Amino acid sequence: MAKSNQTDMRNLIALSIMLLACRVLPLNAARFVPVLTNYTSLDYDGGLQNWSITQDKGGMMFFGNNAGMLSFDGYNWQMIPLPGNGVARSVLADGHRVYVGSYQEFGYFERDSFGQYQFTSLWKRLKGFKPHDDEIWNILKGRDEHIYFQSFCSWFEYDGQHVSAHYTPRQLPLYFFQIDGDIYVQLIDGPFCLLRNGRYVPLMARSELGYDDVVATIPLGQGVALLCTEYHGLYRFDGKHAIPFATAIDSRLRKEQVNRATITRDGHTIVVGTIMGGVYGIDRQGQPVWHYDRDNMLQNNTVLGLYTDVDDNVWAALDTGLALIHRGSPYTLLTGPMGMVYDVLNTAEGMYIATNQNTLLYKNGLFGS
Repeated sequence: MAKSNQTDMRNLIALSIMLLACRVLPLNAARFVPVLTNYTSLDYDGGLQNWSITQDKGGMMFFGNNAGMLSFDGYNWQMIPLPGNGVARSVLADGHRVYVGSYQEFGYFERDSFGQYQFTSLWKRLKGFKPHDDEIWNILKGRDEHIYFQSFCSWFEYDGQHVSAHYTPRQLPLYFFQIDGDIYVQLIDGPFCLLRNGRYVPLMARSELGYDDVVATIPLGQGVALLCTEYHGLYRFDGKHAIPFATAIDSRLRKEQVNRATITRDGHTIVVGTIMGGVYGIDRQGQPVWHYDRDNMLQNNTVLGLYTDVDDNVWAALDTGLALIHRGSPYTLLTGPMGMVYDVLNTAEGMYIATNQNTLLYKNGLFGS
């Protein structure tokens, strides 16, 4: 018998067995989701908490970690301590430099002729500035090519030569955001603003956003951005006005406290990280496409940073460890009421899955018979 005929016969027998064994099951929604990899402090030999994420033009990943700046080339981890062994709260790769922010310290790392990272302090270039327990939580690059370092009290601007400090006692920044090159600011107990000529220009009062704080922004294109509030959901923002962006998980986002957000490079998936409920992927219509938390592979529910890399994978900096959501991988994972999978057969009718418990038919995102 020809090899192709033998293969066809085996497939026919397998399908017949599956059809005989297949029993009526309740329909359960399911879908293929990206594979997730967790990294612990034992993997990267650093601190438990990770705060921020960036990637340089060579593809090297960098993380703000409790023990310093952590780097990862896809195979090897390296911990690069800051002067005084400070916590790296924020990181931003730009050209050959990686800018880092810490407690009353910010500057950049560059490789020397031996390939070792050397730190240059920009904080020490400040003249006549009285610190206010400034911890640099955010680093951005503006349309003007300047680098902005933000604490909860002050902000600092580096034009490539000089560093200037800005402090307004009654207008304290909670978060800086970069949208299409412009810098936007959520003030503590204040409005959502545009930073222009060193001043905060109010755009929306707190009442327009449920008296809540914007904690993350996502450019959607064509002059529109998504504003993510801590407890009152998401809003579409056209530069002047905001309207609610309803999702199917609004009640969960409000309860679990939104903290960070990003969007995949293909523009299809909005990724939202929370303090108590892990990380969600939703589509542009507000429908969930995947969710990871401690009950579903994620090692910790508190997301402190999110970043989409050049391969369209999503990294999450966690209160304990790091997570890599492999969106750029050709491999995906199907979860559901399956048990141990023994065999799979694709047919025009759907995918038959033989397990140690039963045989399932997976079709159009549903399990059934």
